[in-house]
Amino acid sequence: MSTRWIITAGHCFMAYLRKGAKLMGQAEKHIEVYSINVGRYQRDGSEKFIQVLELEFFRSHPEYDFQSLKHDIAVAKLKKSAMYSAHVQPACMPQRTDVLMPESTAWVTGWGETYRVGQSARDKLKELRLPLISSTDCRASWPKHFHEAWICTVGAFNEDACAGDSGGPLVQQGMDGRWKLIGVAIAGTRRCSTDSSDIKPGIYTKVAYYRDFIDFVTQGDCAFLIILFSFFILMKLLFIYILRI
Repeated sequence: MSTRWIITAGHCFMAYLRKGAKLMGQAEKHIEVYSINVGRYQRDGSEKFIQVLELEFFRSHPEYDFQSLKHDIAVAKLKKSAMYSAHVQPACMPQRTDVLMPESTAWVTGWGETYRVGQSARDKLKELRLPLISSTDCRASWPKHFHEAWICTVGAFNEDACAGDSGGPLVQQGMDGRWKLIGVAIAGTRRCSTDSSDIKPGIYTKVAYYRDFIDFVTQGDCAFLIILFSFFILMKLLFIYILRI
């Protein structure tokens, strides 16, 4: 079994370039600016059990569009394997045929912005339980941007992923008790549903939709993911997963 693959949002790798998806190939030439922190919970990285790992390479989806956030997903390989521990545990990969039921619940985690709560609330990893909504309802809220490869969560006041949660996991627990990665956080409203006049569903890339892409990059052996607890891109905290193959 390998612990050398990670999955995140495509735009996370573009954060330091800020020039659009056309430079994705150029970004790969600067792989040294990225590092992976495994097993992280405290935002300041004070835990002694954190594993700091380097990337070997990454691949974004070939049709990723920086402006529309369509196909916003990326897969990368670590130079060295991460180690399983009490702080790093696997989550299952979804199947292509998995059906997500509206009103079922999922969990999102990250160190993103905490409007109205204060910056001190970002010191530790946060989690939020959110119901899913149908594609029809999501399209109605995002008519100019909606894509079939999105998962959307209910828009609710003060309950949403936010800036800094990009690339983070949306997971569901199955009847067998195992956790499955169903989505990757990519977008939402500008104020993260803290403004009652601007509340919309949160947007996540649907991982099952991209199993062919993921299997192609990883040579078709990915079955599980290991939860990571942070991802630095030029000192910006993000949240990603290691593919266990």
